Amino acid sequence: MTKLPGPTVVITGSALEPCRPTAVVSRQTSAPARSSFQYRPELDGLRAVAVLAVLAFHGGFGCPGGFVGVDVFFVLSGFLISTIVREKISEGRFSLVDFWERRIRRLAAASVIVIAFVIIAGWWILLPKDYQELGQSIVAQALLAANFYFWRETGYFAGASELKPLLHLWSLAVEEQFYLILPPLLMMLKRVAPTRQLLLLGGVGVASFAWCVWATPRFPESAFFLLPSRAWEMLLGVVLTYVIGALRGRMTRPQSEAMSLLGLTAILVAIVGYSRTTPFPGVAAALPCLGTAAIILGTSTTSTGVGRLLAVRPMVFIGLISYSLYLWHWPLLSFLSYMSIGPAPPAARFAMICAAFGLAAASFRWIEAPIRSGRLLPTRSRLFGSAAASMTILAICGVALHVSSGSAARFPPNVLARLEIPRPPPDLRKRTLRLSAAQLRREGLGYVVPSESAPALVVIGDSHADALLPVVAEMCAEYGVPAVAATRVATLPLLCGESEQQPDRRDYQQVLIQQVLDSHARHVLIVGRWGGYTDDELTAQNLQRTIRALRERDLRVWLLRQVPEQRTDVPRGLALAAYWGWDPDALCVTDKEYATAQARTDGLFAAVGGAGVRILDPAPVFFAHESCLVEVGGHPLFVDDDHVSLAGALALRPILMPIFDELRVELGESAQLSTAR
Repeated sequence: MTKLPGPTVVITGSALEPCRPTAVVSRQTSAPARSSFQYRPELDGLRAVAVLAVLAFHGGFGCPGGFVGVDVFFVLSGFLISTIVREKISEGRFSLVDFWERRIRRLAAASVIVIAFVIIAGWWILLPKDYQELGQSIVAQALLAANFYFWRETGYFAGASELKPLLHLWSLAVEEQFYLILPPLLMMLKRVAPTRQLLLLGGVGVASFAWCVWATPRFPESAFFLLPSRAWEMLLGVVLTYVIGALRGRMTRPQSEAMSLLGLTAILVAIVGYSRTTPFPGVAAALPCLGTAAIILGTSTTSTGVGRLLAVRPMVFIGLISYSLYLWHWPLLSFLSYMSIGPAPPAARFAMICAAFGLAAASFRWIEAPIRSGRLLPTRSRLFGSAAASMTILAICGVALHVSSGSAARFPPNVLARLEIPRPPPDLRKRTLRLSAAQLRREGLGYVVPSESAPALVVIGDSHADALLPVVAEMCAEYGVPAVAATRVATLPLLCGESEQQPDRRDYQQVLIQQVLDSHARHVLIVGRWGGYTDDELTAQNLQRTIRALRERDLRVWLLRQVPEQRTDVPRGLALAAYWGWDPDALCVTDKEYATAQARTDGLFAAVGGAGVRILDPAPVFFAHESCLVEVGGHPLFVDDDHVSLAGALALRPILMPIFDELRVELGESAQLSTAR
């Protein structure tokens, strides 16, 4: 078997740190031998492209697919770190202790400073629950498990994620988990022929990519946040170190030019062409990752036009501070979003990006560079001791924020009162929220009011339907209506085509509608966040298909239009308005804004109106004036910006009354007929 030569032209650095080589001298160990690595400024420029894309995406300045910058970082990281590790292993001077010393010198100080800043700023900005959750994320980061925490708590593209100031640390956790595994693995493989190493590592990467593609439509949050579906991106960089060695001297200049140009084009196409609705990572992640690999490979042995463009001094400078820039930009934007009613003004977002540049440059010059060079914390014992002490202190602070319930005593009673939202009884939710297709097959439709009679009413929908169940339960008990329900977050209960949507959701929808048809109910109420689903034409087709199936069984169909979606999280906005003296009316959408937002779904409902279908409009409950009503008697009518609270659900009672008027007549006639028999 032909052996692949080892790496030759390489570069120091990591995914979110500069490529420029630095000398680290420890008084407890001999000075390391001079690296043979050759500095490649174009890779710092590539890092600049990645971080600028992320900043533009988060700042709302175009680049709808700018989140792929993180994937560029991952591939760069795999290439840079594995090159260093492989060279040192081949020379017999690799040490895990030395490896982690370098990692700590390059990563720890800036992250500690940023987390400390977030804790201090959060004391003045974050309300108790959000401050408590901040503490939990700090503890998770201290354990290198931030990605697990955010996987459980939120989705990266969810609106609430913008209010989590340490959300961006998930990517650092993924990297560090990868580097807990990679160096020991390469050490175990050091006696294995390079070709076999390549086959093994490539096989693991292919398996990770296959899992990523399979998991993205089925478990999107897991695929996005967790290492098994992200490892292939860093392994792609690892494999590059073998490929570059094998192709040494074999690539012509035109081939290098073409490869680097295609690579940059692929990255830019992803940055401009992708969006929040792109299923990601999945197959879509291959485009920016392969583009990154093509640039690294194309510029590895010869200068190219793309390489020279990336190596201009401004791009190199941004690449050098990219790690700190990545760390600083998100907390600043997150706090700005937290303090804003609706989207923050572009000028304010731009100011936060500029502030991030200033803080990143200062952090790089006065904190990161001195520690990396050994001018600060020159010995290994001081470095490890300081890092351990810092992370311990931060973890203790995180635990304290959690156990103190976010230090609620910081706020006066009138602020805290806005955050006390009554919750529906737990037994009302336990069998209706987040049902899977398997649970639905096993348990069937969940009860609303327990009854031995066949249900007369079925309530189905997404999380908006779940929020409505308290008033449905109250009215069912009052009028003696047996009812069942099933809800699932972010899933309209509509029949869909075989090729549409996520397979698990499609299976759930098929099972759900079949159970509704088999329930012998008389009425079905469908509730959803209709404006939250992007494909209007597809939704209209699926709604027509569903209503047709229901009407064929003679079910009476009721559709509830979406409740008004407010400009911000209502309880949080009311509390901050009380604290900072803002006008609470600024939280509310106007009737004109609501009408504009509903224009999409008006056409949707118009296509399905007719005999046996009736549309209920919640707008009269909320629009007493031009602005939407969001609070009654000190009780918020919403739990966030679009889900009604218990008070909001009960306020919708008059809107639902026509359903129960008909049911009361029908059930009364049935009872009389049964008595006569």
